[in-house]
Amino acid sequence: MNKLTTFASGFGLGVAFNYLFDKDRGARHRALARDRVAHYYHAAPEFTAQAVRDLSNRARGLAAMARAAVADGMAPDHIIVERVRARLGRFVSHPGSIEVTATDGIVTLRGPVLRHEVDDLLKVVRAVPGVKGVENQLQVHADSLHVPGLQGGVPRPGERIEFRQNNWSPGARMTAILGGGALALSATRMRGIAGVAAGLLGAGLALRGLTNLPLNRLFGLDDTPRVIEIQKSININAPVEEVFRLWTDFENLPRFMEHVQEVRRLGDGRLHWTVTGPAGSTVSWDAEIVEMVPNELIVWRTTESDSIRQSGRTRFVRNPDGTTRLDVHLSYCPPAGALGHMIATMAGVDPKRSMEEDLVRFQSLFMHGKTTAHGKTVTLEELEQLNGQTDNGRRLAEGEQTFAIHPEEPATAQE
Repeated sequence: MNKLTTFASGFGLGVAFNYLFDKDRGARHRALARDRVAHYYHAAPEFTAQAVRDLSNRARGLAAMARAAVADGMAPDHIIVERVRARLGRFVSHPGSIEVTATDGIVTLRGPVLRHEVDDLLKVVRAVPGVKGVENQLQVHADSLHVPGLQGGVPRPGERIEFRQNNWSPGARMTAILGGGALALSATRMRGIAGVAAGLLGAGLALRGLTNLPLNRLFGLDDTPRVIEIQKSININAPVEEVFRLWTDFENLPRFMEHVQEVRRLGDGRLHWTVTGPAGSTVSWDAEIVEMVPNELIVWRTTESDSIRQSGRTRFVRNPDGTTRLDVHLSYCPPAGALGHMIATMAGVDPKRSMEEDLVRFQSLFMHGKTTAHGKTVTLEELEQLNGQTDNGRRLAEGEQTFAIHPEEPATAQE
């Protein structure tokens, strides 16, 4: 275990040194690292205060429950009713349809309810402190058809302990961080499989608390691309038709988007993307446009064969003053899930920051008539001339045009 710890520490220090002191991008990486450290430094006291308040409130709640358990026979009927009503929403899909009354501790339930919810409902009501008995006058229905009181509603999972829920409270997160960190630290003094297992368990628990993400999303085991979600809105000083036309000229996106290196049309609404990855690498995937409403909406998703699962939409909204609001929503699951996203971010690749920077460049094209990407200045006039040379709709369906940025070559369009 000690050899493994020494190797991991040395490897991590080597990666960190190369990341921070790279001669080409070291200054930018150091600035990003300082910003991230400052963010966590300022966020930590607030998170700690929230966790302390949460744990304090829970402690008072447990004390109140203990007092209620001791004096449950003394609770007045109106208190018992409120206790029962507080529990209904966790076990029945239509709690507002159930009438609750109490007389000398005997609770009466009336109203429509679904058949599969009855047993759990009666069980939980009998367990409420102060309840001496339950009189069942419920109207049981096999389904919600033709029953006004059972329309709508959502299934209720019942009560689950904190650590089985998707979103943890600040107190639970703090407990996981401290407990997982202590377990991972103690694992460094253990040997064999037990030490490795304890270290992995502790690290996983601490990461779960830090990120507040379920383990399947944290490690990329979720089938959906909704591991990391990014949203951004920006106003463009131009009519929606002009904004849509330039945005859908996909081959020319690398001219003004710093982090996009190549876009190639594959036909049938499919596009091949190549973007900048960690440590100067490139990342590629194929995406298909599943919906396009001219001047309103574009929806896309990656193909099933790609290791990076991604989906998103761009909405074009016409403002009252004639300008355009651009709403971009991106969901993606990188290799290794949220953990892979964290590693890529530490390596200088932050999709959220990249998208924000490229949207600012896009905005600058209409505001100032030009922008800079890949060390070159491109003007709106140049892009409009390139855009007008061919028909975008035809190219989207049939063409295989390529536009790529190579640092060692001039930026040229390949027709």
